[in-house]
Amino acid sequence: MIRLIKNEMVKMFTRKSTWAMIAFVIALTSFSSIVMYKMAPETPENSRSYYEQQIQSSKQALETPFLPEYQKEELKKSIKINEYVLENNISMEPSLWEQVQENSSLISVIAIFVSVAAATIVASEFSQGTIKLLLIRPISRGKVLLSKYLAVMTFGLIMMAVLFTVSVVLSGILFGFDGAAKPFLYIGTEGNVVEVDILYKTMESYGLRSVAIIMYPTLAFMLAVVFRTNALAQGLTIVSIILGPQVATALTKYSWTKYLLFAHTDLSLILTGNPFGVSFTFSIIILAIYFVIMNFISWFTFAKRDIAG
Repeated sequence: MIRLIKNEMVKMFTRKSTWAMIAFVIALTSFSSIVMYKMAPETPENSRSYYEQQIQSSKQALETPFLPEYQKEELKKSIKINEYVLENNISMEPSLWEQVQENSSLISVIAIFVSVAAATIVASEFSQGTIKLLLIRPISRGKVLLSKYLAVMTFGLIMMAVLFTVSVVLSGILFGFDGAAKPFLYIGTEGNVVEVDILYKTMESYGLRSVAIIMYPTLAFMLAVVFRTNALAQGLTIVSIILGPQVATALTKYSWTKYLLFAHTDLSLILTGNPFGVSFTFSIIILAIYFVIMNFISWFTFAKRDIAG
């Protein structure tokens, strides 16, 4: 099995597109950190003025007609947090770990790239006809498929490591390798402002958001096995990543939306109060069900299909 996975990784990294994806993540992470550094207020006085302007802008936005309820809630949370910062004289200067935590939002981009790799690693075998050569070897189809899937997950881990490493190094150079004592603020389940250690919150954000790097590539993997077309698998998955969570959030008034995959791919929202009103355990169960179903469909289709057909 190790040899099969290694073989798949070698094939993956011989593609120029793989290195282009890694380069893009490095560039995007660098750009995000540099932009935040340039936007940071230069003095504490400017920082206070910045937060006051943010509060005023959020209050004005609340008066916008026909604003969705979930957006109103997010604005109210933003106002409460910014007022808490001003009232408690919390350090307003940006820090290393604060920026690293912010860069965890780029995991959605990684999810797209890993999904592309997942679709390619299967569909390309069918389109090029090499799947027949692969399956005549004395190895079960299940092992062949599993090696491809594990190679994709390994690629996801590599991309996550690249994102985190570049974020830490560049943010440290820009903001200084300190600031870990600065708290992370969020609105708790009871509506109050909660302070947590920024380093802990950073690790939590990367861990919870990495669910997208498991679920979406699994979806792309299944679509590639079922339809055997790279473009369709990639297209449907990318649309799901970009629009899925937005559509699910916009339809929160319907109780059935809490059963959609897209309502649970960012578990960090569950802990800070999400629009679907579900528990962390409920989200884990839904994700597990989708994970099992998608992998079963992939395995069953790949094991039973006539490759020559």
